[in-house]
Amino acid sequence: MVNELVQTHAIKCFIGALYFRCGFQHRWYRRPGKSYPTRLECLLSKISELQKFGLTESDLEFFAGPQSPYWICGNEIYPAGTMKLREAALSLEIWSNKPEYKELNGAFLAAFHYMTGYETYEACYTNDDEKRIIAEDGIGDERDFTIETEKAWRERTEGGFKYWVPF
Repeated sequence: MVNELVQTHAIKCFIGALYFRCGFQHRWYRRPGKSYPTRLECLLSKISELQKFGLTESDLEFFAGPQSPYWICGNEIYPAGTMKLREAALSLEIWSNKPEYKELNGAFLAAFHYMTGYETYEACYTNDDEKRIIAEDGIGDERDFTIETEKAWRERTEGGFKYWVPF
């Protein structure tokens, strides 16, 4: 059985990846003094794409509104790290089937389809060929995240900004 910490990590990675895919700049990529769109503004900017997968504007409150489980997942200053997409899919399925989260299930599954191409969580976690990982910075292979992390770190340190903590 998947424990609560793993489920929380999966939720944070999944919702963070959705934000990032929609154009949101997480705090660890931001430059001081510059303004950035909010999470909701980024989601709304992609609403026509999201609607193709069954998401509505009212569903976005589950991701960026006060009902979002992202806020209970911990620190938004530092990235959560990575996990295998198959593990995240299993965690999300278990989490979304809890009675207190049933209302969110359809929206989360639609967003999962948008993010991964899988119509069900099970199709992902039973696919032995699925090797991608998920992080708050998206979905890809380990190399994708290593390159991005190193690039972001160089940009911050070369620019004199040493506030960013790599994961």
